Amino acid sequence: MERTVTSISGTAAFGRSAVSRVMLRLALAAAILVAVAARADGAQGIIEGVPDYCQEHFEGSNDCAPVACANVLGYWDSHGRPDMIDGSSDFATNAAGVTALVDRLKLRMFWTPAGTEIDLISRGITNTAADRGCFFESRNQYRAAWADFTGEIDAHRPLVFTISHSKFGGYHSTAGIGYDDTDGTRRAILHDVWLPTGDLHLNFDECLGPVIATAVPKVYVDDDAPRDPAPGDPEISDPREDGSEDHPYDSIQKGLENGGDDVIIVVRSGLYRGRGNRDLDFMGKASILCGEGGPTSCIIRCDGSEDEPHRAFRFDGQPAGIVQNFTITGGYADEGGAVYSRGSAPVFRNCIFSGNRALRGGAFYGDSSRAELINCTLADNSAGHSGGAVYSTGSGPTIADCIAWGNSPDQLYGEIGPVSYSVVQGGWDGVGNVDGDPLFAAPPADYHVMSAFGRWQPESGAWLYDAATGAGVDAGDPAAACPLEPDPGNGQGRVNAGAYGNTPEASRNAHWWSVPGDVDDDCVVNILDLIFVRNHFTWRNSGGGMWKADVNGDGCVSILDLIFVRNRMGTACK
Repeated sequence: MERTVTSISGTAAFGRSAVSRVMLRLALAAAILVAVAARADGAQGIIEGVPDYCQEHFEGSNDCAPVACANVLGYWDSHGRPDMIDGSSDFATNAAGVTALVDRLKLRMFWTPAGTEIDLISRGITNTAADRGCFFESRNQYRAAWADFTGEIDAHRPLVFTISHSKFGGYHSTAGIGYDDTDGTRRAILHDVWLPTGDLHLNFDECLGPVIATAVPKVYVDDDAPRDPAPGDPEISDPREDGSEDHPYDSIQKGLENGGDDVIIVVRSGLYRGRGNRDLDFMGKASILCGEGGPTSCIIRCDGSEDEPHRAFRFDGQPAGIVQNFTITGGYADEGGAVYSRGSAPVFRNCIFSGNRALRGGAFYGDSSRAELINCTLADNSAGHSGGAVYSTGSGPTIADCIAWGNSPDQLYGEIGPVSYSVVQGGWDGVGNVDGDPLFAAPPADYHVMSAFGRWQPESGAWLYDAATGAGVDAGDPAAACPLEPDPGNGQGRVNAGAYGNTPEASRNAHWWSVPGDVDDDCVVNILDLIFVRNHFTWRNSGGGMWKADVNGDGCVSILDLIFVRNRMGTACK
């Protein structure tokens, strides 16, 4: 099931008042991407133990949003984050403690008797949790799809579900705790928070403009934090380390040990090596391990050898975990130089596997593994027997939107699962697969794919223009969302294959505009485009959205770009 998020704009007064919409911008970070498993029709799910606080328990009108948020944080208080509430999360026995939480939420989301603005809900959750020493990644999703709603429930994360429905006479926030479509009707199961009338089972398709806000706990890891007495040495740590932003854990394994199911473990940029940063064990937890700086700057170096084997990860019959935004290199083992997966289902996203060695499976070894490799680059790994990149037996990992190139003696070997929309040297059966040189920029230091229309170079922090374009550009699944690629999603909205697909560093293609000079994408070159270029004269190879103003592609915005646009004034889409 594909998970899609469409960002729109809005502010709202919740409770029984009407909604008025204004423009706002949403940013969705790569650190919070969540995999949603395919689900057969006729499924249901519910999260047990979510409090059912009601508005009538608290002073104030139109306070449904902070009360719904209190239900979410009250759940986390009794599920691994006990500092959220002073005392029990049960209102009947601890009314004062729960009321204090609601009052803090009101303050943090700038609640007024008229209601709460939509875009302040997720911020209120995050800041209120931070006040109590609990760290969350929270986000609003506007016009959420059924897959968004069910995905949060399946991940055991209650959510704030804000809808316009005839039952409420306007926009109203509730707490989403479950779903049921066993009879063919898609129903959201909700704690109403308005009155203590029991759970609601509302037809999802009758809920207008659904907005969901989710909260995912997170902890931090940093190998050279400011308070670390021995930067880069995981054996000597900040004596006050607690996984917070100010006192992060010193090794990845400490983050895994102190995280939990569906907790985001944010690993800050750095080179992670040595004890605690290799041979990593998720300990049976479905954690989300995310490199904050992306695969270019968040590196796990295993330093494995025949005399002293080490790999990055071992999954042995464990539940799924997610690993995202890492370069994994230098691993050595008999089976799986970087990753060993037996009877487990880890997900790897936006990872680079390079310079790993094994007898079987230079980068990845699977034994009846249900692992997924999505938007990964597997390059320059080697195996003494077979499976230079991936070796699988029993059943294989699913591979999508990946690049497997330059591995020896082969790329993939054995009982591999579905491989689709991937660049595989020598070819591989599957939908959308291609055998074409990805033209890596400067391996092994830089695995960005070359592009004549713009390729990000981390060393200089600039967009460079190559003589040719590699096969990975726009090679990914046409149905995969790529909101994080350079605006406007590479023009055609098709994700790149490889580790930089669906990231701000994805190589650009020839279609980023429909009309040359139309930098604001309104289908006509006019005075507004001239103004856009003029307002960005200071831009110099810094990446981000302003590269559109560099219409002649020389790496800076100048009078030459104004001339380029002026000479095309009046040109319009056909």
